[in-house]
Amino acid sequence: DRIVVQAADVEKKIRSGAASVSLRARDDFGNKELLIKPASGTGAWTEIPFDVKTKEPLHLVLEGTAMADGGRWQAILDGVKLGAPLDFHAAQNEDREFPLLDFWPEPGIHVLRLECVGRDAASLGASCAVESVRLMERRPRVAAMAHDKNKDWRKEPRLYQ
Repeated sequence: DRIVVQAADVEKKIRSGAASVSLRARDDFGNKELLIKPASGTGAWTEIPFDVKTKEPLHLVLEGTAMADGGRWQAILDGVKLGAPLDFHAAQNEDREFPLLDFWPEPGIHVLRLECVGRDAASLGASCAVESVRLMERRPRVAAMAHDKNKDWRKEPRLYQ
């Protein structure tokens, strides 16, 4: 991991709307996560800022917990929608990793926004739980070959499988 933003560490910098945001224990090891509960079914949002120091190829991942009252949330980075909505619903709590984007971000502050877009019919609610935002190093050859370096990720966001 190149950059790891623990949600609990940036709790004071996180903005949200139409939702309650609280800190809760994630596991028995003292790890914490933010629990975001919409006031109503949709329209709630939260924003998590992170700082990039160097332009390099990175893989953006959101770490969270799927749960019985989990909903569907759309990830948006700096105003750009990333893929399909993320499903935070599971019959029992389970850790989930949501790969979002492969890109060369410019240095500076970026904001990952999550917007509630609904819930699964089996879900008891529309919440989401976020443990961290991670920017992971891509393979060294991606940097060496400068693959996608000059592409504008905002025009064509890509996630390589």
